[in-house]
Amino acid sequence: MRRYWLRSWMRRRFGCWRAREMMGSEPGNPRKEKTVRNTLRVTFGALVTLVILGGVIALSETPTQARIICECADLDNPVICKGGRIYSNPCVAACFGATHCRPYGG
Repeated sequence: MRRYWLRSWMRRRFGCWRAREMMGSEPGNPRKEKTVRNTLRVTFGALVTLVILGGVIALSETPTQARIICECADLDNPVICKGGRIYSNPCVAACFGATHCRPYGG
């Protein structure tokens, strides 16, 4: 089964005529077969390494928008901060990291 899978992969990859030659079908050619096996091992190892590395990177990335958890009183004391953004009170503005805030409205 394993040899059949390898041979079919070789046929797709290198073409039918070359698969038989590289698999060592002709008598007394074990060197080519060993080279093909080593190449497949290295390729498979590199693929597994890339998959693991991609998984680690995907799991370690910080989310683009972190959920902000702030406990501010529900006061209506609007402030306007740098960039023209208006917040309901100074506590909420501080939770969002706003700077240079001043009272807004009358």
